[in-house]
Amino acid sequence: MTVFHSMQPRATRFPLEAPVRFRAIGEAGWQTGLTVDASRTGVLLRSIDARIALRDRVEFVLTLPRVEGAHDRVEVRCRGGVARFEGDVGAAQASETTLALTIDDEEFGRSERERLTAQPQAGQNDA
Repeated sequence: MTVFHSMQPRATRFPLEAPVRFRAIGEAGWQTGLTVDASRTGVLLRSIDARIALRDRVEFVLTLPRVEGAHDRVEVRCRGGVARFEGDVGAAQASETTLALTIDDEEFGRSERERLTAQPQAGQNDA
């Protein structure tokens, strides 16, 4: 039997405490959590009573901390999968769950609240 291993190093993780909302693709309601760290390939987050399963396909939105001098918060909208799930599924009391989510696709943009409340600048076109 031949076993193949990737020679690529693990992506560097960066500490990041940011709010995140996530859901299984096709679900209507969002769940919330807080990131622990992030890399170019995924995020580690904690949530209370996450209702999601290992290998579920997910979409999630990270709201990055505001950078000094920036007018808008930046949201990163991602699609990926649940690579790791640690927690008590079906526990009688609320429990913290740790999730590792992969990032397969991402899109950067302003937060939804700021897009909705943004006022057009003088001379800007709505098109």
